Amino acid sequence: MTLLHEVPRYQRPRALLGIEHITVEDRDAVTVALNFFNKGMDLADALHLVRSNGAAKFVTFDRKLAKRAETLGASPAVELLQ
Repeated sequence: MTLLHEVPRYQRPRALLGIEHITVEDRDAVTVALNFFNKGMDLADALHLVRSNGAAKFVTFDRKLAKRAETLGASPAVELLQ
């Protein structure tokens, strides 16, 4: 059994999903967000974006988020406000 502190930091959120007694509100959304996180998106941004699925668009002032979301083909589409 691997202890959480032995797992590399960037893999810890995903490792938490594998712990049997931990309940996750929307496991599918968290899994998608973790995939975006592993591809360079901020984890909080990824969670907000994925949980906005079904919205017409996701609006942000964050250039880095907008660019990363476009590169990854995230949905909903991200609109950068100036």
